Amino acid sequence: MITTIKISDVLHALANGQTWNKKDDIGFGNLEKDYKLTPKDIAQLKAHPKLQGVETKIPSLLIIDDTEDIGVKPQPITPSTEIHGELQEEVRESKIEVAKEIVYKKPEEPVIYEAFI
Repeated sequence: MITTIKISDVLHALANGQTWNKKDDIGFGNLEKDYKLTPKDIAQLKAHPKLQGVETKIPSLLIIDDTEDIGVKPQPITPSTEIHGELQEEVRESKIEVAKEIVYKKPEEPVIYEAFI
């Protein structure tokens, strides 16, 4: 029986944290177990030109775009915005404050009075 494996499936699995081998599994699964592969099969798979050098990417952030489902579209920032059907001009003022120069002075020598010598 011949096992059929799609390159896109392998790339997707590796991009989502799956590893090549069961011994290297970091909790996201592995291709060896999923496809019932032998070490020789894995070596043959890794030798494919589109899979050479491809390694597991450990996902650290999952971003879900839920704006499509609710119809939210990004609004461009413009100098004018329409509010309640009327064109309202936004006034933007910029104030730049410059920090005062900090000058460090060497502390003066302490004064020792004769009575303490």
